[in-house]
Amino acid sequence: MQSFKVIVLSSAGVVVALLLSRYTIGYEYGVLVALPQLGVFLAAGAGGPIWGLLAGVAGGLGIYYGHPDTTWLTILSLTGLAAGILSARLRPTAAAFVAWLTVGLVSSYVIYTQNGQPSQAFYAWLSTFSYEVVISAVVVDVVLTLLRVSRIKQKKVESGEVAPGSEAQAEVGL
Repeated sequence: MQSFKVIVLSSAGVVVALLLSRYTIGYEYGVLVALPQLGVFLAAGAGGPIWGLLAGVAGGLGIYYGHPDTTWLTILSLTGLAAGILSARLRPTAAAFVAWLTVGLVSSYVIYTQNGQPSQAFYAWLSTFSYEVVISAVVVDVVLTLLRVSRIKQKKVESGEVAPGSEAQAEVGL
C-alpha cells in the first residue's frame, strides 16, 4: 500500500500536469512551450507507472482542449508510463531522461512523420521539449529528494555482509 505522502505527491503531479498544460506560449510552426512534464515526472517519480500515465493523460487532455491535437496526449502518456517504470530503478532525473530518449523521442518522431509536419517544426519542437524535460526532471528530482520520497528498490543485505558500493568496500579498496 502506498503511503499518504506518495498519494498526495502523485495526485499533486496529476493536477500540476493539467494546470501547466493550460498555460502555453506559441511560436512558429506550431511549437508550444509548456511544462506539463513537471507534473508527469512528479507523479511518475513518486507513485510509479500508473500515476505517471494518469498525469500524462491529464496533461495531454489539458493541451488538447486548448489546441486540438492528440500528439501531446500520446507522448506525455507514454513518457509518464515509461518514467514511472524506470523510477523503480533510477533516480527521477535519470528516469525522466531515459524515458524521454527511448519513448518520447521515438513516439514524437513517429507522430510527426505520420502527420506530415515539416522537419523545421519537428526540430524546433524537439529542442524546446528537450529543454522542458531537463528543467522538469531536475526540479522533480530536487523536490522528491527534499521530501525523502524514493521508489528505488534497495537490495536487502544479510547481516555480516557488506553492501556493494558501501564505505566499507571503499576503505578496503574493493
